[in-house]
Amino acid sequence: MKYFILILSIILFAFGTAVCQDYSFMGSVVNKVDVNTNQVLGSGKLLKELVLQESEVIRVEIPYASNTVILNQNGQPVTVERIMDLYYPTPNVKFMIGSEEIVKLPVVVVLHAGQGTRITVAPQALELAQQGYVVLVPTYRSDRSLVSYCIGWENTVYGMVQDLRAALRHFSKAYDEAMTLPIGSIQALYGLAAAQFAVGLKASGCDANALFFSGFSGGGTAGFHTSLRVNQESFPDYLDDTEPYIVDGLLGPVNISQNGGIDAVGTPYIDGYPYPVGILRGVISRTVGVGSFDIVNYENHPNPVPVCFIHGTCDKALPYLSAQLIGANDLCDAQVTHPDGSQDSIATLFGADPISKAVAAAGVYAEMVTFCGGGHVSNPCVPELISERSFEFIRRMLNNDYEDGFLNEIVYRYHPDNYSNQCCEIDSQYTYIEKCSCDASNEIQVIDLPYITLQIQACQFNNSCGLIDYCNLVGVNDYIQDAKFSDLRMVIDNGQAYLAFHCKSSQLVLIQVFSSDGMRRMEVELYATHGENRLALPATLPKRHLLVASLGGIKSLKFILE
Repeated sequence: MKYFILILSIILFAFGTAVCQDYSFMGSVVNKVDVNTNQVLGSGKLLKELVLQESEVIRVEIPYASNTVILNQNGQPVTVERIMDLYYPTPNVKFMIGSEEIVKLPVVVVLHAGQGTRITVAPQALELAQQGYVVLVPTYRSDRSLVSYCIGWENTVYGMVQDLRAALRHFSKAYDEAMTLPIGSIQALYGLAAAQFAVGLKASGCDANALFFSGFSGGGTAGFHTSLRVNQESFPDYLDDTEPYIVDGLLGPVNISQNGGIDAVGTPYIDGYPYPVGILRGVISRTVGVGSFDIVNYENHPNPVPVCFIHGTCDKALPYLSAQLIGANDLCDAQVTHPDGSQDSIATLFGADPISKAVAAAGVYAEMVTFCGGGHVSNPCVPELISERSFEFIRRMLNNDYEDGFLNEIVYRYHPDNYSNQCCEIDSQYTYIEKCSCDASNEIQVIDLPYITLQIQACQFNNSCGLIDYCNLVGVNDYIQDAKFSDLRMVIDNGQAYLAFHCKSSQLVLIQVFSSDGMRRMEVELYATHGENRLALPATLPKRHLLVASLGGIKSLKFILE
């Protein structure tokens, strides 16, 4: 093996001199050609169709950080092998369009869901590699045990971001060295595994400056947060504090601190190597969640990354719009006591629809692919559509065919017999949001899907509500807005500032006020009555600074006190 690597390093030396790739070929038919004989072995749409046989894909692995232990949903310890797989086309073939060789291939980082691993998404990674992408698949921490407390969501996200940043730092440094050092020198310095990884990077012909995240569920959330929150200041101070931050509640005390900085993870090989923030070109996020809109802030972001969100409207695990979590519920326990004695009792989780609007409002391109009536696991029931939408997003990004700050909406509506029975569980009947409406005034063109013969057991929907046709649905947002509140505004009365809103029924609501740096300045739990309600704003709120009020995690208002 030692001599094989030394010889191969000489053969592959020329690979480091490739020019920048023009991606205008995407969508066109290219030829797969034998490098030695120039014989055409096949043809297809590179990066869109399966142009490679499984035997023409090579896989190597590299540890990007030491193994660690997390707790699973049942509180049991599980070892996480922080290993990254690299898939790439065999050097025995090349891709030609006419007389021109395609010399660079984009990189897709496939992110597993929940407590999965690189093994659970290996079939998806292989399929992308057979389409011609260079593929990275890291196993990373996705510890959901701490999400038993809703505040643990931040701790879980933080661990995922730390691991993904370490994986990308390792990839980027290894690529740099593979392009500049002989493979034999890399082997002598860092060992056989590093040399094999460098051989793969050099032979892959990857475009190391055209990298995309693609993930489902927890993977979609991990990819989005990693693309968005690139500075330590993007996270609460307690996460990397050296002192314990112990929260307490029904499940007992849990420390959610002492995690180190966002780049504290990784092998000694990448110590001091900066996170390559500029190489990420886009994120494909199939379901996503954030706990606060304050983090959707690109003001000091060195590389605002466009995102393609894909989400079903009946998702109960990660809500399409938002979910208000009060006390203990199926997702997490919102009631927790902080080290300073303060208490939380309500948490809000926001989904892809409002997040996509916030991303576009911040001046970053976003796509929102909606599956009307789809549950959390229903998006994989339409893999061809997911693949098509992903390809189109990547094509747009690589060819700069998009407009910053634009929200591109694509809406699909399942055949009635394919609607998720999660819709029934929301309010005992099927529901839809405005963009899914059959009303002629709907500004967004909805694409009706034909009946789908479902092959995936997890996607077997149950039309238990007796839906007859698309238009036999509950009206626009009835189950979300009409039972809650509207018209959040600030009023001044006799020199006193108030937050005012109209409530459509008597209910408990949470009102929060944040400063622009994300610090919570006020939090009040109020039993609002039917009709007009007012809450006096305290004089202690900062003056002449932008403040953001949140009502029940759905309505928000920006204001400045004089």
